[in-house]
Amino acid sequence: MITVDRLSLQLSGLSEEEGRKLVRMLAEDLEMVTLPANGSEAMASVSVNITPPSGASVKTLSNLIVADLLRQLDRIP
Repeated sequence: MITVDRLSLQLSGLSEEEGRKLVRMLAEDLEMVTLPANGSEAMASVSVNITPPSGASVKTLSNLIVADLLRQLDRIP
């Protein structure tokens, strides 16, 4: 299980409604995530920086963010 105390997004090219939809999708996607076996249980912060393909859907953005987050957690001892 992942617990998020604070989520800060810097988005460009999305409407306010799309931004809210993205946050809801991220919450749903993170709720279903299983942490990597060697992942850290507590972290100060993780910064995710993605470059989505042109015209990417909000669901695609959520998937890319979660995938990058998991990649980073997998690298932390």
